[in-house]
Amino acid sequence: MILGHDIDDNSTQTSQKFRNIKVIKLINPVTIYFIVLFGVIVYGSFRYSTTYIPFYQRNIESYAAHSLVKVGCVIGANNNDETKYYVNRTEELARNGSKFILWSEAIAYINDTTQYNELEQGIKNISQMYNTYIGFTYSDASSSNGKIYNKLTVMSPNGDILINYAKSNLVPFVENKVTAGPEILQTNITSDFGTIGGAICFDYNFPRLISQASKNNVDFMIQPSDTWVSSYRYVN
Repeated sequence: MILGHDIDDNSTQTSQKFRNIKVIKLINPVTIYFIVLFGVIVYGSFRYSTTYIPFYQRNIESYAAHSLVKVGCVIGANNNDETKYYVNRTEELARNGSKFILWSEAIAYINDTTQYNELEQGIKNISQMYNTYIGFTYSDASSSNGKIYNKLTVMSPNGDILINYAKSNLVPFVENKVTAGPEILQTNITSDFGTIGGAICFDYNFPRLISQASKNNVDFMIQPSDTWVSSYRYVN
């Protein structure tokens, strides 16, 4: 009787150990990985499903543009810092119906306030005459302290300055003589484009600046860049 009881106990213990081993084999990192992967795939399939648009997606007609706006770009000519040349190119684009005109990065060079005033007045005349927005760029060396800034100025059709921004993230070594401006994204509200904002070329590599666009609910971001030009023309 005692021997039989011992045999039963041993059989029970062996069976329990076997079940524990099976459970351990089933619950392991590989199994957990595939369970999680399956869940992600199923969730993703529902998320991107086009059969239930109201919950996950919007119909394209609800956010796509119903009309197009003609824009123009003035690209810097190699070794040509003649301001009048770029102003004339800008007027040609405005005359042809461009409602927003943007210059590539630092295509004009301003030595003093007289030169800047002439440039600003020329852009203002075009903006008001043709009812267009113009983002013009220049290397600003007009400061009395001798510093050079890489600037973007945006003019409204009313002749108001909406953005007056100095590049805040400079290209190492290439822009070693340029002074960085404050790392604050300038924005302004317009009747034609909503809230606009602007930064210059290399600035877009820095989330701490560009992320300010979402915080300010920017609708239209502009980016003059030196890479539009066939050869590099940074200020040295």
